[in-house]
Amino acid sequence: MSFNSSAQIKKLDAKNLSFYRDSSGLLKVRIENENEEYAVKPIRCFPLTDAERYLGLFKTTPDGTANEEIALVEDVNRLDENSKKLVSEELNRNYSLTWIKKIYSAEQTKTTSKWRVETDKGEKTFEVLNHNDIYMVQPSLMVIEDVDGGAFLVNPDRLDPKSLSLLEIYT
Repeated sequence: MSFNSSAQIKKLDAKNLSFYRDSSGLLKVRIENENEEYAVKPIRCFPLTDAERYLGLFKTTPDGTANEEIALVEDVNRLDENSKKLVSEELNRNYSLTWIKKIYSAEQTKTTSKWRVETDKGEKTFEVLNHNDIYMVQPSLMVIEDVDGGAFLVNPDRLDPKSLSLLEIYT
């Protein structure tokens, strides 16, 4: 994802947005009084304790990968019912809890670490920005946050020795 700190991110009022899915299933948004529409990925903004307050919208590539922040939406509850339902479905898909059962690889790249893991939902590959995105929340529960805002849960006590050694490199 691209976070351009020098670019001005526009704030949008949710009541001026209309979300829909195109024929390939991508989530798209139309902005009132603009001729453009965008394939987007909604990302919850902090604080997560007030998740309905702000929503980041990122342009996506055809495969659904977020690559550029385009707007900050204020007050998700002001969306029309259909748009609210579509955004909620997308957020729930992106923010559902995923448990890591095995770590196949965790390799450092120039700017991130790339992980290939087996989860309770199948094999996944994701990137982690830095070591601070891997942290303990309880004695036997770790969270690994990926660059797209997803979270993976890990119980180190249940990992095989190889998986545990790969995890320990990054903690």
